[in-house]
Amino acid sequence: MDNPPPPTSTTLLHRLCNGEEFAYDEFFTRYRNFISGIANTLKIPGDSDDICQQTMLAIFEKNSVARFDPAKGRFHSYLYKIVENKCRDLIRKKQRDERIPDFDETLFQETFDAEYHNYILSLLLDELKTIVEPGTFEAFYLVHFKEIPPKEVAAALDISVASVYKAKSRCVAHLTDLVKIFQARDPEFTL
Repeated sequence: MDNPPPPTSTTLLHRLCNGEEFAYDEFFTRYRNFISGIANTLKIPGDSDDICQQTMLAIFEKNSVARFDPAKGRFHSYLYKIVENKCRDLIRKKQRDERIPDFDETLFQETFDAEYHNYILSLLLDELKTIVEPGTFEAFYLVHFKEIPPKEVAAALDISVASVYKAKSRCVAHLTDLVKIFQARDPEFTL
């Protein structure tokens, strides 16, 4: 557990400020699906890629990352405002051209929080995969997330039911440790 899952690291933000090309690629890769997922869930007219692209442009072109101050808040909150503003901008633009509903602040908040939760969970699960054996992870994932009965998982993976329970227990313990590490950085995150 020497490599906890990476929330947006200060190092990555500094690398962005310094204009390192690989930092842009890493940031884009890390947040593309998260931002697009928000736009898709909100069913904002237009392409979710537009929201993602506009958000990335706001961050990269204006070097707004350099203005982010960790002493004033979390990057999660900072990114929230940028994505929110880009969604509002697109909705305003679309409202001039066609009839669409107003921006729903509550729905945006709920969607952002759900997408953020799923994003962090995926990082935690990716890290868990590096800690446990592939078969152990598969048994855990099938029982815990796919909600397949342990007996069926045991038969599908050709292992004992006891091994399925042991895999689940082992993974839950590691995942709990990973969540604690992450919560030290982001106390508001819950799993």
